[in-house]
Amino acid sequence: MGSKHFVMWVDRTSSLLRKQLGKREKIVLVIDNAPCHNRLTEDTMPPKRAWRKELITESLKRHRVSVPTKATKAELLELAFNNLPRKRYVVDEEAGKHDIDILRLPVKHCIFNPIELAWACMKNYVRDNNINFRLSDVRYLAEQWMTSLDAKPATAYLDHARNIENMFKKADSFAEQIGEEIVSEDEEVDSEEEEMFD
Repeated sequence: MGSKHFVMWVDRTSSLLRKQLGKREKIVLVIDNAPCHNRLTEDTMPPKRAWRKELITESLKRHRVSVPTKATKAELLELAFNNLPRKRYVVDEEAGKHDIDILRLPVKHCIFNPIELAWACMKNYVRDNNINFRLSDVRYLAEQWMTSLDAKPATAYLDHARNIENMFKKADSFAEQIGEEIVSEDEEVDSEEEEMFD
């Protein structure tokens, strides 16, 4: 799936969800960090290193950054990267038209995504039931699995992701607690060493 197709899907889906659930309902689309989900808007896209000096200069002027007259390409790029506007994504803009928020999952943390668990279960189902090894059978088995999915396993996928999230939160608080104890012990050792040398 390309970025253009995904943006069209988000626009269509957001529109349908908003019509179906009404204006007062809070709607959030959860997406991962696939490149097609993260295309930047034209005005927040950073300059490319392959650009000519003139293009980099134009980009800087569009962002109201003063450009030195005798700057090298490397200096212009450094200036551009130091003055980048806040990132805005095309997908967020499309969903925002329908008052829908986008929540991106953390990079490389697929365990927080219940869709990944469902995807793995579907692949196992297809692998276990595929006896003819034809692409049409794979599609049929995938559709069969998706239509048979009801609230119980779907809820289990969500609960599993919440449990993983809670486990990470406990580990973080434990690490913070241990870190604070280590810092306070280091401060005590430092003060004892200072007293020895005074």
